[in-house]
Amino acid sequence: MKTFLIFFITIFLFENTFAQNTKLDAIKYKHKVESYKKMKNTGKAFLIVGIPATIGGISLIIKGDRQINNAMNQPYTSTYNSNTGTFTTENNDDEFDKGSRNMMLGALMAYVGVPLTVLGAIFTPTGNRKSKQYQELLDNMSLGAYYFQDKKGFVLKYTF
Repeated sequence: MKTFLIFFITIFLFENTFAQNTKLDAIKYKHKVESYKKMKNTGKAFLIVGIPATIGGISLIIKGDRQINNAMNQPYTSTYNSNTGTFTTENNDDEFDKGSRNMMLGALMAYVGVPLTVLGAIFTPTGNRKSKQYQELLDNMSLGAYYFQDKKGFVLKYTF
């Protein structure tokens, strides 16, 4: 009986301390909910940018490879002008340069797009799961004291 009485007296005397800890926990949980929601939104943005960049980069690499192959497979043509006595050589350097540029741009886009896609695929579900987890903790926690006309009490609510 004494331990029971001492327990309730201790709780009543240190009720403000418990309430402050709960308030600090609530502030901490609220901050975590906000930060994980930001993580989720950042992940969505990474996915929105990363997937098209990866697809566009791969398609540019394929297009550039085809242009380079076409330029390499077409032979050089040389013509001799008998009136002026000069040779004229025609080649496909322009097509080769376009293919090289497309491949470089495609590689750069894929180099940026793949990490963005991977990070987005990690951040979105992690942020969603953690924000829900801390939101539940925030919703389920309550601690305080009540004072009515002739009643005093201590309230601890934790739902799980």
